[in-house]
Amino acid sequence: MTPATSLAAFEQRLLLGGRPAAALTASEGVEAMLAFYAAERCDGCDLEEDGDMLLFQWGTYSWGGSTHFELNITRQLMPGGGDEDEDDDEGILQLSLTFRFPPAAELQALGSGNEWCATPSGLPAFRAHIDACPAFERVDGQVPSEVVLHLGSV
Repeated sequence: MTPATSLAAFEQRLLLGGRPAAALTASEGVEAMLAFYAAERCDGCDLEEDGDMLLFQWGTYSWGGSTHFELNITRQLMPGGGDEDEDDDEGILQLSLTFRFPPAAELQALGSGNEWCATPSGLPAFRAHIDACPAFERVDGQVPSEVVLHLGSV
């Protein structure tokens, strides 16, 4: 798999599991992304240079005139790994799976936050952090109002 083909590879994996992205719950989506990261390496993305990492994040955001609570898991792919010029995001792609929920007060009260996983060996601790995250606990089992799977540049 290459960074450019990561979306198709992930979609194929989801379809083989019988669930397209739009039908996933947050728990199913997070589990699918973690399994994908554990099983599939990306050509040219050096793990030791932070070239293939996971990001879990949440918060209430206003995009395009509407407000949503979002829970997101993103796979960041950086061909060639880390670069000496950290401000240069050229070539970095993010495979992002976002679950949007109506902006309820109890979700807004959770604030926002994030956690990174730099290597597959860090997955157990990363998974434990996600499972213990109040935002994840709150939306786990809820049907999202929208699920967005996207591959794009940083």
